[in-house]
Amino acid sequence: MLTINQLMKYLRSKHNIAVKSNQAQDLRNMGYYYGFKGYRFIRVPSQRISFTSLDEIIALNKFDMKLKALFYPKVMFIENALKIYVIESTLKNAKSENLVLFFMCKFGC
Repeated sequence: MLTINQLMKYLRSKHNIAVKSNQAQDLRNMGYYYGFKGYRFIRVPSQRISFTSLDEIIALNKFDMKLKALFYPKVMFIENALKIYVIESTLKNAKSENLVLFFMCKFGC
């Protein structure tokens, strides 16, 4: 595993991406594997995004995080509602108010 400084050097030398020495914390916060590797291409590896600086990757990461923050509460609401409906339905079909008893009988009563 490479250190942050080694990853910065790797980005400069292997990918020709301008990385400022004061961007170590940004790279650490974003994560090399999630940040850089996650944004390298669009859908397929042959459709590479030609980044020239870490600033561009950081800007894309910030946009990505804001987009996720916009949808996250709605997705969590739907996930929670579905979970509740599944539990209610399971308990109704099990004719029990105790989910533990349902699973105990399901997997060896």
